[in-house]
Order: sequence, then structure tokens, then C-alpha cells
Amino acid sequence: MSHFENGVTMPARKIRQGHRSVRGYFPSRKNGRQMEFESTFERDLFYLLELNVEVLSYEEQPIQVDLIWAEETWRYTPDVMVDMRSCDRPLIYEVKPSLDDFPVTKKKAMDHWCKSNGFIFEVIDASKIRTPELDRAKFLYPYRRILPERSVVDSIINTVSSEPCLTIANLTSLVGCRLGEIYQLIATNQLSCEGMPSSHSVISISEAN
Repeated sequence: MSHFENGVTMPARKIRQGHRSVRGYFPSRKNGRQMEFESTFERDLFYLLELNVEVLSYEEQPIQVDLIWAEETWRYTPDVMVDMRSCDRPLIYEVKPSLDDFPVTKKKAMDHWCKSNGFIFEVIDASKIRTPELDRAKFLYPYRRILPERSVVDSIINTVSSEPCLTIANLTSLVGCRLGEIYQLIATNQLSCEGMPSSHSVISISEAN
């Protein structure tokens, strides 16, 4: 275990199995390893982070800090730390079913610590996790494992570039590709569509591509 200044200890505690919450492992392609989670809310946040093109990497139980606020003290380990493409400071997330589940004084202490140490802190609750975007992420994530032939990818991209307003059904017919190959390109941010992908979705080249 390594020690850092400002009351930080890394790595943080090892996640242990228990009977009060759902715990397990999430296969992260973005991080190239199994990510441990302590609740279904954390697991679902991982789906969103995997499909978010702005997220470069993330880590569970990343640090441990000593907090002091209004004569209260805590040894605190936040849930997730995220490295974002568009942010020069790491984001630290505490994941709760409701914002009310995290003490106000503890949040003030963590906000103060983060401002002093170059982090951004946010409590993430169900309203920001259990959304239609989560359903989309869960649907698309398994397709990231598919590896289409380069010739198929080029044919799909060229067809979408030259013929706007194609539906996914139109595209499979024109190119002779499989739905899974198109979904893989959406999951990897090479193609985009609004909402949950289906054969009737209008497809376009992703702005992130």
C-alpha cells in the first residue's frame, strides 16, 4: 500500500462480499480488466461510463482520504474516479440510490478536500443512472465484443457517408452486413442514431468519429 500527502491512501479498501447489497464484477473493455462493484447502481454507472466517448478510463474505490468538517471526522473511500477527455481534473463519484443517502456535512468536507487537491466531487443518484440512456448502454455494450472485417466496416461507413437518412434496415440491405456489425459501430461511436437502436433507426456518422 502506497501513501500520499494530504491524508490520501492508495489503493483503497478491497471490496468484500456481503449480504446487504449486490456485489460482483463488471467486464470493462475500456479498462481492460474486471471492475468490482458493491451495488447495482455502481454496476449500472459502469455501463454508462463504458459507452461515454468522453470517458478515457475509470477506477473503482480509487482513494482513501481523511476528512474533517465541523468537528466531525471520517475515513472515506469514494466509489469511482473518472478520467474525462474534456476535463483537466479527475472526477470522483459517490454512488447512492438517493442524494439524501449521503450526509450533507460529509459532502461539504469532500467538496473542500477535492477543491484543495485538484479533483471534482459529485454524488450520483438513481435519477442520473436509471435513465433511457442506461437501457441503450446495456443493449449496446455486448456488441463491443464483435470484431467486423475491415472491408465490412469501410463499406458501411462509405455507404452512410454517401447516402444520408438511411435506416439500419436500409443499410443491412445495401451492404449485406449483419445487424450486430452495425450495432458494434454504434457501440464504438463510429456510427450514431437517436435513442434505442432498431431496424427503423436513422443512422449517421458519429461526430466523435
